[in-house]
Amino acid sequence: MKTGYKKMWLYLAMSAMLAMNAGCSSDDDCCSEDTPQGSGAEVIAPADGSVFTTNDAIVAFVGSVSDADGSEQYRWVSSMDGELGTGSELEVSTAALSTGVHQITMEVYRGDVMIGAGDIVITVSGETVDSPPETFIRSAPPESFSGNHFVRFSWEGVDPAGGSLFFRYQLEGPITTNGWINTEALENEPVCINVSGEYTFTVLAVNEQTGLSDPTPAVYRFEADACST
Repeated sequence: MKTGYKKMWLYLAMSAMLAMNAGCSSDDDCCSEDTPQGSGAEVIAPADGSVFTTNDAIVAFVGSVSDADGSEQYRWVSSMDGELGTGSELEVSTAALSTGVHQITMEVYRGDVMIGAGDIVITVSGETVDSPPETFIRSAPPESFSGNHFVRFSWEGVDPAGGSLFFRYQLEGPITTNGWINTEALENEPVCINVSGEYTFTVLAVNEQTGLSDPTPAVYRFEADACST
């Protein structure tokens, strides 16, 4: 075959292929059906690689798709536990998840057609994490008073992990005092307020065994108009 004819044959073949591809649509047999169209699907939460312990109450799964029109259906599947549920937002108790590493797949459908998918990996650990104690003030002096006054406080420490508690307290203001105490009251050694001003009393519980303390200590504020002598 002469060179000129070869070039002409190649040109015609390429032109025919380009024409076929240009006319290809999602409904044509020539288009691949392996990759979902509109595949901007994403698992927003939890983060890939998240670890949950058995005493975490809820795992919140949240997904989205870039070209959402409101008609989408979401399906969540675990590699260990199978189908978890449906909806763009899904809450699952850790009690319903097996201990181990899960590949979580989110599939997005319009009708019977999957338009996108996303996946993450999470781990459900069999270990438990102790919760810190909580502190509550039960009694306190008036929020405002005049004259020299002995202030007394009592409080309560609640510890889900059990064990012995002790307490760190601090009174801040024109008179400042602080200390550690293993009882739920500051009554045997009350503080005499004989200087006027605004005061803040803070107390927090600490677990003697684990060392965990209340991340949000109990706080009480009051104002004193005290005598100078």
